[in-house]
Amino acid sequence: MKRFSIAYCLIATSLCGCGAAIGGTAELAGAERLLREGAFKPVSEALRKAPPNTPATRQRGLILEAEAALALGQAHDAAGLFERAANQFDEAPEAEVGQVRAYFQEGEVRHAIALGNIVAGEHPDYTEASALLAWFEDRVGHTEHALAKLRDARSTRPDDVALLAAQAEILIDRGMASEAIQILDAWIARNPPQGVVFRLRAKAVFAVGDWNDTLRWRARSARAYESAGEWAQANSLHEWLDSVDPAGQARRDAEKQPGHPDSAPSISASAWHPPHLEPLLFPKGTIVANGLIIDSGRRVVTTTRVIEKIQGEVQIRNGLGQVRKARVERRYDEEGLAMLRLTQPYPANWSLKPERMTAPDGIKFCFVLGHAVADGLDSAYPLIGPGVVFRAATGVGGLMQITSELSRDHSGSPVFDSTGRLIGIALGKEDKIQGVPDREALLGKGNFAVRADILKRLSPIREKPSRKKSSMPDTPSVEDLYERLLPAVVLIAAPIAPERQAIQR
Repeated sequence: MKRFSIAYCLIATSLCGCGAAIGGTAELAGAERLLREGAFKPVSEALRKAPPNTPATRQRGLILEAEAALALGQAHDAAGLFERAANQFDEAPEAEVGQVRAYFQEGEVRHAIALGNIVAGEHPDYTEASALLAWFEDRVGHTEHALAKLRDARSTRPDDVALLAAQAEILIDRGMASEAIQILDAWIARNPPQGVVFRLRAKAVFAVGDWNDTLRWRARSARAYESAGEWAQANSLHEWLDSVDPAGQARRDAEKQPGHPDSAPSISASAWHPPHLEPLLFPKGTIVANGLIIDSGRRVVTTTRVIEKIQGEVQIRNGLGQVRKARVERRYDEEGLAMLRLTQPYPANWSLKPERMTAPDGIKFCFVLGHAVADGLDSAYPLIGPGVVFRAATGVGGLMQITSELSRDHSGSPVFDSTGRLIGIALGKEDKIQGVPDREALLGKGNFAVRADILKRLSPIREKPSRKKSSMPDTPSVEDLYERLLPAVVLIAAPIAPERQAIQR
């Protein structure tokens, strides 16, 4: 399976200006070039030809090999290579941050956060460490703390790419895309073009629903990557633009924009490449939602919002980046839910068990775990959105009311209690409720979810309870919960039938 052909800023920005580090060794330079071009598999072979004649070249070779493994989705192997590079030679914060990225990509969330704290403390001037740590903190729900740290750091380093990118990512994912646009535009006005910054600018306007501006900024991002010699990222964007804008209008518009250099821009000392997942292709006219793996890994439950409009193949990607195809199996219109049958099951231990589903009665604290902004060209890790159960039963359609912030793309996101038990499946703000023509008039303002006890009655999930004791602690931390539930939460993408494309993405 081809992986990471459209992952943004995964390799090249961390490799810029490393000629001195590799000591001029031609073979290492060749491996670096392969990484820039997105030819990840031949990297190991190229490195085997490199004479490890100095500690510096041996260390650099391990880092390059680790980057290639990470890009191929081999996070465990990458973590080991980064660790060797960090421990067997002189200090290399790049290798230590690589370890952190690999652990998170592997699903070792607690390990990644613990090591991230150590690395950020030991290397305060290596800003990607603190930026990545703030991004982790936001994923598990500590958004205010993460943003405060980034704002404080940027007060003295306003042009640092890693700090800017982490702040923008969080703002976009947390429904503050307009603020992200402001800080990105301020940076763009005083700095040379950067592919990753332009790409985030595209993601921000994507989040606010401006499709044409998304195309233009992605075209500008591709050109900036080209100018920096980052061909893998540039080519992936061009491939995507070819699929959605075959006439090339967005690229022509991008060429008219001021500030595009004829030569490569200067590169910031910092880089930004958070952990990545296998991409899903989301062209215009794709409906996106969340879901949950159930039935020993054989099915995914989501809301009917997805299947009402789709035509064609459904793509599923779970929180560990594993992609599967699925077909619509059954819809439950009265409950507002739908079942998707996977063509290839996920591992059974990634599935949420029926005994981990419960009625929300008496429960106060809750959290949603789902993707708020689903962008197929950039990785989308689920976010914890804390809240409380405002009403455990609304008296309509088996619904509960919660205070967690939800977006359109949150449709189908699971809702859990403080111990990680499923208590509901969230409805997006645009989801219809059967028999309720005016949601606000009948139910009031707020966000709603289908109760888990309603879901539990549906026949496909009546599997036998597991005899194995849960590995979840009795009083889990948010990091425990995120790590344990990450494999079960999925992102769903499917093409909308042409006659149903009233809402374009």
